[in-house]
Amino acid sequence: MFDPVILRRLMIERLQCSGTAIHTASDVIDLRRSGKSGFELSIKDKGKAGFDAVVNCSYQGVNSLTARLGHAIETRQYEYVAVPVIELDWPEPVSVTILDGPFTSLLPFVGAGRYLLYHVQHAVIARADAPLPDPAWLDPRTSPFAAVDKRQWFEAQLASCCSFMPALREARLVGVQQGTRMVLAGCDDTDARPSIVTLHEPGYVSVFSGKVDHSIWVADEVARELGCWREPLSRPPPGQSVSRRMVR
Repeated sequence: MFDPVILRRLMIERLQCSGTAIHTASDVIDLRRSGKSGFELSIKDKGKAGFDAVVNCSYQGVNSLTARLGHAIETRQYEYVAVPVIELDWPEPVSVTILDGPFTSLLPFVGAGRYLLYHVQHAVIARADAPLPDPAWLDPRTSPFAAVDKRQWFEAQLASCCSFMPALREARLVGVQQGTRMVLAGCDDTDARPSIVTLHEPGYVSVFSGKVDHSIWVADEVARELGCWREPLSRPPPGQSVSRRMVR
């Protein structure tokens, strides 16, 4: 059980203590090569910055930046997901996940008494297979969830969740977390969620992953790939990756 907001704060504090320059809530809008072995990022409202190496972990945006460098990108399944934030008057924080069939999860979120209430059948509002995400999905005002009756959607989800946890009937809706996620296309039957680390060219690594429990393995793979980058490798032709590793 963990609170993602607390975990994020702790990670930022550790990076700050290490002397790392940090830019949060920053929208990277372009990626270009700079010189023989460097890269230049364009950050919305913050100008440009140069880097020796780039590790692209931008989740649903990973293909967009990879394509900017001319590399081939694969079709992915983009899903627009909405998860209610609820309040419960329970004396202690609780975390529950049902792992059988159309399951539900209850996760602590942003302080005492608040939770994320996830249900696999109700969370995904829309799906689309494409190389890049639909730009309209990036704005909540034009997203697939914008036209949904929020109260009706929540009540249907709550009824399904109460079949597992009847005490949820006292839950109060206080907000919604929404956005686009990316999974493998054509894997609805198996729900395969591997983590894929790809060295597209020396100094540029992309990470396809959405699982917190993969993060340590993925970090080791990224470090290994950047170790390869330290060797005197020439850049491959556009569309050809140097190497690719998959973590299950």
